[in-house]
Amino acid sequence: MPYRNLEFHRVLQNVSHFCGFEQSKTRILNEKVVFRYLQVKNELAKTKEAIEFLRLGEQLQFNQLTDTTTSYLKLQKNQLIIGTEIKNIAQNLLVGQIIKDKLSQTELMNLRQLSDALADTNEIRAYIYSKINEYGEIKEDASPTLKMISQQIKKQQTIIDQKLKKFIVDNADIIMEDIVVERNQRSCVLVVNSQKNKKQGMIHGETSSGLAVYFEPIALVTLNNELFALKQKLEDEQYKILQDLNQQLRLNVEQYTKDLETLQFLDCTMAKAKYTETINGVIPTINKDSHVFYYKNAKNPLIDSNNVVANTYQLDEQYKTIIISGSNTGGKTVTLKTIGLFVCMAMCGIGVSCDEATMPMYDRLLVDIGDEQSIEQSLSTFSSHIKRISEFTQLATNKTLILLDELGSGSDPNDSQNLAMAFLDHFRNLGATLLVTTHFEKIKQYAKLHDDVLSASVGFDFDMMKPTYQYIPYRSGTSNALLIAEKLGVDFNIIQNAKQYDVKNEEQNLIEKINAEYQQLQLAQQQLQLEKQQFEKEKTLMLEKLKQEALEHQMKLQQAEKTFNDQLTQLYQSLNEELQQIKSTPTITKIKQHQQKIQATIIQDNVTENIVVGDYVEMISLKYYGVVEKIQGNKYTINSNGIALTTKLNDLRKVDKPATKSSPSQHSYKKTTSVAEVNVIGMTVDEAWVIIDKMLDDALLSKRYQFTIIHGSGTGKLRAGIHDRLKKLKFVKRFQLTNNLGATEVFFI
Repeated sequence: MPYRNLEFHRVLQNVSHFCGFEQSKTRILNEKVVFRYLQVKNELAKTKEAIEFLRLGEQLQFNQLTDTTTSYLKLQKNQLIIGTEIKNIAQNLLVGQIIKDKLSQTELMNLRQLSDALADTNEIRAYIYSKINEYGEIKEDASPTLKMISQQIKKQQTIIDQKLKKFIVDNADIIMEDIVVERNQRSCVLVVNSQKNKKQGMIHGETSSGLAVYFEPIALVTLNNELFALKQKLEDEQYKILQDLNQQLRLNVEQYTKDLETLQFLDCTMAKAKYTETINGVIPTINKDSHVFYYKNAKNPLIDSNNVVANTYQLDEQYKTIIISGSNTGGKTVTLKTIGLFVCMAMCGIGVSCDEATMPMYDRLLVDIGDEQSIEQSLSTFSSHIKRISEFTQLATNKTLILLDELGSGSDPNDSQNLAMAFLDHFRNLGATLLVTTHFEKIKQYAKLHDDVLSASVGFDFDMMKPTYQYIPYRSGTSNALLIAEKLGVDFNIIQNAKQYDVKNEEQNLIEKINAEYQQLQLAQQQLQLEKQQFEKEKTLMLEKLKQEALEHQMKLQQAEKTFNDQLTQLYQSLNEELQQIKSTPTITKIKQHQQKIQATIIQDNVTENIVVGDYVEMISLKYYGVVEKIQGNKYTINSNGIALTTKLNDLRKVDKPATKSSPSQHSYKKTTSVAEVNVIGMTVDEAWVIIDKMLDDALLSKRYQFTIIHGSGTGKLRAGIHDRLKKLKFVKRFQLTNNLGATEVFFI
């Protein structure tokens, strides 16, 4: 299997466990890593929508699907399929219809497109179920003719049974057992073998013991012949019905074949989404015009989540090669495998296990990890590595990612290092992206001599004498062989002798010093670059925030101006109407009354009353009456017949509460399933929620199981804000948009 040295097959096995359809599991296990940008982009987009679909609490069931591929091939070849095969097809069509209906209601467009590709099968399924039962058998009433023949068979069988029972009673002395049995599709009785010639009839063989024979009395021969003929007619009619069902399915067999493939693809997509959720993964951003990658807090998905160490891997524009050094078992190979796995997973539409991910669109992934020496081909470890890397030189381009583990190992250190650096030169000249691990000092120095090569290492805890598995950029590592040997108890004299071989001359010390200073400069430069990037990021976010706040402020001013103008227009209209009425009034008394009314209105508009919680008031702008329930600053919340309305003090007028007829106190409770609705179009989310919150309380108290919130389409901000708050309510079972998308239906537990 390709990329087996990355253990990608184990990832596919884990994904396949989330499939419901057996053929989907096979498809996942045979998944191929593709390097085509549009295909990868579409696959990841579908997986991302599937994750959103799951997070909404939705599920699609695929475990009722069966593999009907062979049946579809038979239909295409004009071969006859039997009732059980038709039953399985009908079951698949039912699963497809349920999924189609469910996805047709989602706003996730990629999933909607897949549902649109599925056929509407209600009509053909109804026809199939009118002909066959749940076991794939032809129903007795599948056709009028079949129903009539079935009734005739039952009647004929009853006559035969009655005559056989009478025969048993009349001839008890020769009967072995008083039961009716069927032999060769004919009704018989068991007669003692020695008494078989006492009565006329036909013998259809002996029992296994030989003590009795299957005896058909002569009087039943004609009746059995008639029954056999009826059964033959029954089979002929059933065959006709079966042919008709085959013909009906054959009309759209190509569509049904495509539907099965679509359902299989959907099952695989949902499995990828579920696996991504399990590993706390994200859908990576794919950049086809850059070699930069960034994996924040990346974790190898195949390592136990309780033991895996998170690392952030980054390659920016300056570098195209990373050389990783450090102690054995310190995580160098895990780093290569993790990044290689991420590429394979993303190219197959699977999310990667990190907090944030950006990766290039490679044209291929070339991997040399592990010892693959071959006895049959007489290849040593060194030879197998060199042969494979030599093949890479013919395949690599400037869009290729190459992973090389322990480059140059397995032979003479001097020659191996020289050859390794020559390979590095070749791949760097091509412009390929390289990730290399090494223990060789020359290759570490190679990294420091080239601006496009990044030195990195893996951490080691010298106190605990074990690796930390931390990836450390901008710093070369050491194997720490002498220190580890000393900690493990190797003789002191041996350690000292080994150190003598490590004495450096002045030139080597100078080179080492220069390299150390160069490395410090690189670190400082990188730190400045990171700080600059962070500053630019924060600057962009701040500008976006200011722009958004300015836009919202402008919208509020426009809304306030519109409200003011509307109220002013209404006031002018009202005054004009009053003036017209005054002008048309002939008597001075009526004129004075109108003057007094206008004066009262002016006073009402300019005098602020002392209104407190519990007062019964009139909302002047809406002509609504209610009780003051809450006062927050200059906002007053009024309960008007169970509806909470918010306004300002200058829109309120204290009035006398109307008298109500007293009646004996009665406590009653009535469960209702009525559907209520509330209109919050034009409000902010906070204003709308005051009304919706009251509606929720009323609905729960009155045991309503649902109600509707009318919020309109608009920009979608009001709808999104309401949905966000509904998600947080435990007693809300689910909610969904209506067909016109301008309202949301809310359902309770």
